[in-house]
Amino acid sequence: MFTTRCCASLGALGLFASILPVGGATGPIIGGFVVTYWSWREVFLVNVPLGIVLIILGAKFIPRSTPATSGRPDVPGILLLAAAILSAMYGVTSLGDGHTGLLHPQFLVAEGVALAAGALFLRHTARARAPFIPMTLLRGKGFGMMNVVNVLYGAATLGLGALIPL
Repeated sequence: MFTTRCCASLGALGLFASILPVGGATGPIIGGFVVTYWSWREVFLVNVPLGIVLIILGAKFIPRSTPATSGRPDVPGILLLAAAILSAMYGVTSLGDGHTGLLHPQFLVAEGVALAAGALFLRHTARARAPFIPMTLLRGKGFGMMNVVNVLYGAATLGLGALIPL
């Protein structure tokens, strides 16, 4: 796809991943303030000036990317990653029907396929000339830590949002 310096990419990913928890913490406070002192309609107007400022700052500070030299997508890497993610999701989703347990063959096969496809993806990525996701990105401490934080944050907030209405 496009190439940029690795360190800059890791910093950008860390910044991007930190926006979700910050927004989740500040959004209700700002929204409550706006609704208390104005109206719920004005909550939607917050995005207009914020969007304009972000477009201007983005145009000024985001460097242009140069096209990758290979020009060919990493089809095996994309397919292996898709197989790993879809199999893992299918296995976990199958637990929700009430008839499938952790030792049920449907769950075990799906998660086994996910682990195998994930391992093959990592092996392929380490050996590919132009991998779909560079290993330097996967090995970065900030990338891994922000993904752990996002998983924990998502589990807490989405789980809470699903359980409270019940």
